[in-house]
Amino acid sequence: MVRRNENEVVDAVRYIGTEDKPCPFCGSKQVSIEEWMGITNFVCDECGLIVSFIGKESEEAAIESWNRREL
Repeated sequence: MVRRNENEVVDAVRYIGTEDKPCPFCGSKQVSIEEWMGITNFVCDECGLIVSFIGKESEEAAIESWNRREL
């Protein structure tokens, strides 16, 4: 578990892979995949973007949605 601040605990953290698309705002590949309360979220370490996909709570479905978007 990772604690981002004193009140927020993140269940799992790993970074997107080299084959995954970068952050749509800043282009960074430093995007972590984190689970908060059963929802997969993408968090950019560079610009602070946080993205989740409604109905795509599993990590596999969320990653598929992340990579399907147009840049």
